[in-house]
Amino acid sequence: MSSLFGDDISHHSADLFGSGTITSQDHNDPWSSNSTGLPFSVPTLLQGAPIPDIYNSSFNDLLKENSPNGSEQLKDEVPVFALEKFFDRLEFPIPVRKKIYSLINIEVNPIASNALIDRGTCNVAFALAAFVQKGTSEDNLSLNLVDFSRNSLPGLSFSNGHDQTLNVQTGIPDNNLHKNAPQQSQVWQSNINPSNYNPLSKNTISVSLVSKREGAFFFRHVNYIVEGFVPSSLLASINPTTSTSNSESLSSAQSSGFSSLSTSKFKVVRRYSDFYWLLESLQKKYPFRLLPILPPKRLSVDGRYLSSDDQFLERRRKGLQRFINLLMKHPLLKNEKLVAIFLSVETELSVWKSSGSTLELHEEYHNRIISPDFVNLWDEHIRMEHWRDVKHAAEAARDTLTQFCVLADRIARRNNAMAIDYNKISGVLSAFNQTIPLLYKGSDQSTAGDLPVITETVKNVSNYLTTSSDLLLEESNSLDSGLLEDVKVLRDTVVSVLEIFIRYERIGGNAIPQLERRIQHNEARLNGSVGNDVRASERDKILKMIESDKRAIDYQKNRSWLIRQTITEELDLHQRTQYLIAKLLSDWSNSAVKFAESQSDNWTALTHDIVTELPLS
Repeated sequence: MSSLFGDDISHHSADLFGSGTITSQDHNDPWSSNSTGLPFSVPTLLQGAPIPDIYNSSFNDLLKENSPNGSEQLKDEVPVFALEKFFDRLEFPIPVRKKIYSLINIEVNPIASNALIDRGTCNVAFALAAFVQKGTSEDNLSLNLVDFSRNSLPGLSFSNGHDQTLNVQTGIPDNNLHKNAPQQSQVWQSNINPSNYNPLSKNTISVSLVSKREGAFFFRHVNYIVEGFVPSSLLASINPTTSTSNSESLSSAQSSGFSSLSTSKFKVVRRYSDFYWLLESLQKKYPFRLLPILPPKRLSVDGRYLSSDDQFLERRRKGLQRFINLLMKHPLLKNEKLVAIFLSVETELSVWKSSGSTLELHEEYHNRIISPDFVNLWDEHIRMEHWRDVKHAAEAARDTLTQFCVLADRIARRNNAMAIDYNKISGVLSAFNQTIPLLYKGSDQSTAGDLPVITETVKNVSNYLTTSSDLLLEESNSLDSGLLEDVKVLRDTVVSVLEIFIRYERIGGNAIPQLERRIQHNEARLNGSVGNDVRASERDKILKMIESDKRAIDYQKNRSWLIRQTITEELDLHQRTQYLIAKLLSDWSNSAVKFAESQSDNWTALTHDIVTELPLS
């Protein structure tokens, strides 16, 4: 089978637009991302699922806390009252605890009970607790919810401020990783050079609203025109016959922020759902990269959804424009075929997908193994401490920058309101000026004296106020398109960093402890130390299971190391975004000085040219 681009595709690849056929052989292949269904029982509900590291570390802590000598017990079980103490740390109310206990089939008094529960049951309890922390109501808690989310289980957080996330324990890869890897696997070599990433480069793509909406009355949707310039090589990767008539010279390409020899102009029409498809697809292939964020599809204000409000649509348009331009500045993602499809397919993407065009997606680690050089240079304690610091700082920065956006928007609105008021005052003065000749008409029906000078001055003041109003309006627009957008770009980059860690906690875990215990159990069965003697017909089956589990451990260890390297690379890229802060402050200061000087010149002219010549007596 070949893909849209002529690449060889294994039959166990994840199909973006359709469900591929999975054979029984695929289930035993640890280098495939597919997983099998499991019997529906609490202890085995999450068997084979990627367990978040926080679950494993929490259970190990419970083992140590409840072991007489402080070491882990031989049996992988903890007393029920230990789980009750765990819920104390989470500060869960009694009704929530009772609901979780009932779901995991614990009917005894948890405080007084010495009954034991195994790791599998605890993992289910941890998952239910994590869903409670995410906001799932007590009534909506169920084992079906856990089973449905088995491949993306949420992480836990603790109210005492102790962060137990980002605590990966994968073991050090040994030579078996390279021995057991598929023959086509290659050592991971990073092609990303942080110096090639310039977040300050000029935007090359614009997103504009199509004025006419499409669809039936209740299902009308907004279309966006996406157009601009991209490297010719990107579009050529989809359509090798791309004409060079739309290409530009080297100087034009460089002015657009590209270092390639030529750029190609493109123009396509897209819906919001197309942007969402692009992000969702990139998350499947590059879950631990700095993926830009999308603006919300709609907002709810006082129970009313803002999906068609003009002001909301304009903000969403700007958000989509930030998304696609940040994507095109990433040194790896800008060359991705998914991006090329989004920017080059002239028909609607929904039509393109329904026509049978499919795109097979692998996680970027497919057939890649970690470099021993990276492993040798890795310092677990220092790196994890660094990651935790960045994660906490990103959470705080997200909140403060969001507040910055609100205040900058308020200043822009205030300037706009002042511009409107100054314009109104100008109109009021003009109207008042028309009454002055009659109001101060002399008894001899004349308007002699200083009255003509005064009326002319009022007219000129009205004109100066109109100029001041125009300057305030221009400053308001500058704040909205300049400062506010710059702050939002900075906020979006910070959120991209934070979401790497969020995805890491959700899908960056592994099932190595469970696999190791299963190997030990099966080896004990073969040795006759557990249960009855194994029949000859079952021995080969058990040996194959042991071998499959060992390959799975190697695969998951390798993936954990590749995730480490990917996040390390992305954090190095993130360092470059600090210059967004410098540019933001510099542009804001220069803009403020420019408008302040313009206003000063306007009022100075008013003072010198008019007010000083007015007769005061």
